Amino acid sequence: MLEEKTLEFIGSGFCTQYQCEASFYIEAPGSGKPRPGTGSGVRHLIVLYGEGYTGQNLPINTNGKREFAVGIPDDWSKATLLDFLLHPAKSPNAPFPAWEAPTRLYGCTHLK
Repeated sequence: MLEEKTLEFIGSGFCTQYQCEASFYIEAPGSGKPRPGTGSGVRHLIVLYGEGYTGQNLPINTNGKREFAVGIPDDWSKATLLDFLLHPAKSPNAPFPAWEAPTRLYGCTHLK
């Protein structure tokens, strides 16, 4: 798993679906471990979940936090990504947060 110090922190918020805090990071291309389905030239959104996480089983990083990773489309700026993360709820009853939906529902390796 990744050390938080290798990631660029971009924000955090409460994850309603999992009833915990979610911290958002950008992993620069080639700075972390290889991720399935994405090449080494891909930026990744890394979400670290806090205490009380109630979601599906995710890997636990070396700091003891649940970690979710997904590729960021090349044409997304940091501002686009932040807008997506801060205004994700299309349905308050969605089973997954918006950043997990492409992977959980469709098996995609990138945000859409």
